[in-house]
Amino acid sequence: MAVSCIILLISILLFLNVRIHTVTRHDDNLATKNEVRKQLHFIGDELKHHQLGSRMQQLFPEGYMFTYALYGLTWSQLATVHDSNYENALSEARYAYEQMNTLEARSNFDANLSLPYGMFYRGWKNYLLANLLAAQTIKDSTEWITFEIECNAISAFMNQQKNPYPESYRKSSWPADAFVTMASLKLHDQMTQPLYNNCIRNWLNQVRSVLDTSSDMLPHAIDGLSGVMQEGSRGSSMSLMLHFLAELDPEFATQQFLLYQKKFASSICGLAMVREFKQGNQREGDIDSGPVIFGMGPSATLVAAGTYIQYGESELADQLVSSASTFGCSYTTSFNQIYLLGQLPIADAFIAWSRVQHENQEIVRLKGRNKFAPSSLLKFHSISGMILLLLVFILYKLKITSRK
Repeated sequence: MAVSCIILLISILLFLNVRIHTVTRHDDNLATKNEVRKQLHFIGDELKHHQLGSRMQQLFPEGYMFTYALYGLTWSQLATVHDSNYENALSEARYAYEQMNTLEARSNFDANLSLPYGMFYRGWKNYLLANLLAAQTIKDSTEWITFEIECNAISAFMNQQKNPYPESYRKSSWPADAFVTMASLKLHDQMTQPLYNNCIRNWLNQVRSVLDTSSDMLPHAIDGLSGVMQEGSRGSSMSLMLHFLAELDPEFATQQFLLYQKKFASSICGLAMVREFKQGNQREGDIDSGPVIFGMGPSATLVAAGTYIQYGESELADQLVSSASTFGCSYTTSFNQIYLLGQLPIADAFIAWSRVQHENQEIVRLKGRNKFAPSSLLKFHSISGMILLLLVFILYKLKITSRK
């Protein structure tokens, strides 16, 4: 039994050291899109036939909405007019949006908040609708009217707020929810006349006044009524907020990204990762971060792959996706690409969404491309080699002993 276990460990280590070099790079656009479609095929089947949204809701407070939102957003990014999958991509994004409008989706949120159902629900739903419309060559008139009504309501509400981060739940606010909400207004202005420039500008000024004083970065949690910070910056929310901030204010986003790299970028055994808590802050994970492993935040790291692409750090993004594919036990069939043996499809949804992001050219102009080199895999291979030598030595000793 001991010999079999050691041989299995040796095989796994050899597999990991080879597999980490075989993952598709982001600049291979066609192969990336094909793999993402396979991911979406798996996620879509789970949503439509195996109640994935409801299952994820049992695990996470926003599991239902997040799963449908990410599924729809990824299809929206893939909906290009010259692609034979254009109509299907729009159809799947629309399906996701419709599911976010159901009673089941709304039942997880409070209709009696000052903004009914709160910032998370209203923001993600409107952001998906914005992306669905942006992907359309001819805008669906009904969807466009709905979008304009919602943008007007959100803008009127935000213009009355002194706290930049209104409630997502009763007395509780997460800044990331406000970022996605405001990004939906920005997308409106990019598709038509700039109606919400002043609203977005005023909101960003408020955001700059409520930074985590220990890091000068965006906070993780805020008291939804008073606006007082409850928790400072964290990797999971920063990875997400940087995504939307890139669309809203590239210069401010670049400043925040450089701080994020300083405080949260790290590595484990030579493999790039993103910390959930700032350097020197050792804490256990929670529902937002997932299990923190040697400081690594799974949520922070998965979302960071897409953020790195936006900020011109494609090499770092490739390494994060490579690590996720290698250690997430991804496998591909003729129809599906599946991570973690299909046991946590919301992770598949985050990875798919991350992989379809595009460089923000203004940020690349301000910061430069690939300014931060990924961790050298030599360290990972060296550590693996030492472990392999130890295992081979133990195996040799066991065989010698068995002969006596």
